[in-house]
Amino acid sequence: MSETKPSPIVQSRELVEADLYHDLLNRYERALVYAGELREKLRAQEAAEEQVSKLQHDVHRLEKSVAVDEAYVRLLESALVGLGILPSPTTFSQENSGGPSNPESLEK
Repeated sequence: MSETKPSPIVQSRELVEADLYHDLLNRYERALVYAGELREKLRAQEAAEEQVSKLQHDVHRLEKSVAVDEAYVRLLESALVGLGILPSPTTFSQENSGGPSNPESLEK
């Protein structure tokens, strides 16, 4: 029996097909790598958004706490002024500025 060799055209066509498959495989691998990178970026972004949300909650809670503390300080100052321990804010500002604390009262 004699073996027949494929023609050079058939060999060339097979090489072209092999190159195409190899190129497709390379592109698919690059797409997978890119998808993995995007997935990691998405995870990082989600973690950052979660952290921002937690920080916004903390800021809101701290703002409420500061508002309560400021109200408490005003209440204590008012009590001390009422007891005569601290001068009233109008008396104190008049003593420091040399006049009334409200400049509109001078116009009347």
